[in-house]
Parts: sequence; C-alpha cells; structure tokens
Amino acid sequence: MSSDIIVGVDGTGPSSDDTYAKDFKDSFVQKLCRNTPGFRVHDYHRGPTTHGLETVGKARHAYDFAKGTYTIFSKLHAEKPKLFPKPPRIFLTGYSRGGAAVIEAAYKLKEAKIPVHAMLLFDAVDRSIVDDRVNTIPDNVKYCFHAVRADSAESREIFGNCGRKAAGKVFYLERSFHCTHGAMGGCPWKEAGEDGYIEEVGAGFKTKAATFAAGGVLGLYALHKIDKTKVKMKQELEGRDAVWAWMHKLFLVAKANYK
Repeated sequence: MSSDIIVGVDGTGPSSDDTYAKDFKDSFVQKLCRNTPGFRVHDYHRGPTTHGLETVGKARHAYDFAKGTYTIFSKLHAEKPKLFPKPPRIFLTGYSRGGAAVIEAAYKLKEAKIPVHAMLLFDAVDRSIVDDRVNTIPDNVKYCFHAVRADSAESREIFGNCGRKAAGKVFYLERSFHCTHGAMGGCPWKEAGEDGYIEEVGAGFKTKAATFAAGGVLGLYALHKIDKTKVKMKQELEGRDAVWAWMHKLFLVAKANYK
C-alpha cells in the first residue's frame, strides 16, 4: 500500500450533523475520502453551515491533518524504506465552500514547504474566506481538476467561483457541466417546478423571501433563492453522473502517476 493521504471538506449544509449526514451521504467528497482503496489515511470534514463562518477553521483543520500525517509518513519512509518504499502524497478535495477551504489549506502547506500531489474541486466557491488568494491554485499543487457549473444552468449565479486560475507549473484542467450547484457535489435536487425546471429553494422559503424582499442584501439573496434554474431533472441527474465520471477518471490517472 502507498503512503497516500486524502483530506476532504464538503459543501455548505444544515447545522444539524445528523441532517447533514443524510443530505450529503452520496456526496463526491465523501466518495473520494471514504470509498477509495489504496490510501493509508483519509480525513473527511463536513462543510460549514449557511453563514460559512466555519470555513477558515475547516481550512485550518485540513492543513493540520495533512501536515501532521505527511510529516509522520515522510519520517517512516526515510527510516523504514522497506516498509514504506514510496514517499507520502497529499490529495485534497473540496466542494463549494469546502473547495475554498482546501485551496487555503494548500497555501498553508506551501508555507510549510509541503507539496500537494492533486487537488479535486467540485464547483469551488469563496463566500467566507476574505483572502483573495483562494482564487488561484498555489504552485505547490501538481495536478488540479475543477468541475464547475455551466453558466447555461443559471444555478447560484451570485456565488461565482474561486480556484479557476493556477500559478506556476500547476497542471490545471477545468470542465463545465449543465446542472445545479447541488448536483456538482453529488447532491442533486429531488424534484423540479411545475414547468419542469428546478427551483433552488427549500420548503417554506418562498414565504420568507416575500417578507425579506425589501431587505437589502438579505432581500436580494432571498429573491435569488426563488429564481428558477435552466436545469430539468433529466439534465440534473445526467450532469451529476457526468461530473463523477470525469473527475473519478482524472483522479485515478493522478493517483497512478508517481513522476
């Protein structure tokens, strides 16, 4: 077995850990962290709550775990090469705000002079980390693969994206998919509106949105939440499957490449 390490931070979700676990049980970050053979160590973090105040802390935890484990395996590789013939490699993966968190973790690893073998991002957005550096993948990352929602989907348009530029010799590859932000992370919507298009709104939110409509930034956010997307259910599920197929194939390629 290799000394590979994978650390993931998932997307924004409900504050209840039990509810979050149910909502994100099939997320792509979960799949990569918990269902991939060949890793000596994996570390999965649930994503932040709606306000995103925990995002910086998630980045710090991801960094601390990756650095600590990498240091241990590097020492074992040097001292016991027969048992640990290959040097450790770090894989980082994140969805939505979790994507911003692992980009920030990569910068902290760069400051510690620790390389990141591969970064796998699912529609990374920065709505919490103030530092603009998360817009660019740092040059201690060897491979970065980023799946982003297509503009044609009209999903979460105010979110934007981060991590769509790369520094130095980072091998950066990006592809867009026509589905909602939820499907990008493996958590598609379950139903569409009467016209067949998905509405990114939870139960009871339309009433709240009407109340907040004149409420400045909050009102704008509420109104956005009731906007329809340009995604039908068939496109949603096909988009989810296409994201996973694309990312998983590249993940296996990066995992097999020790150069």
